[in-house]
Amino acid sequence: MKSSADYLSMREACAYVGIKPSRCAQRRLLRRVMAKEQSGNVEILVRLTGPSRTHYRITGATLREHCPELFSKTDVVFQAMQNMATSTNDRLDAIQSRLASLESQFSDHTRTHTRGA
Repeated sequence: MKSSADYLSMREACAYVGIKPSRCAQRRLLRRVMAKEQSGNVEILVRLTGPSRTHYRITGATLREHCPELFSKTDVVFQAMQNMATSTNDRLDAIQSRLASLESQFSDHTRTHTRGA
């Protein structure tokens, strides 16, 4: 059983998928998830009945499983950023290695020239 901390409100779910959590976006997300429930005949949302209206909750894992299209843009951007970071780290390692080599050469050069003076 999941704890209540694992469930996201529609506002939190919007932010989770990278959508600005406006009221309109929350309603669109809710309609999309409800349509997925009806088409797949599966219960995705947790409904909490309040005194005046129903509150809907969903887990991030359930949202990712049943609505992967919401994450495609986010995942593509995330993957691109990871690739850039890896490339930058590789370049930085090469630069650091080259710098160490030059420092060693400079140190050897100054030692040989200062002894003879």
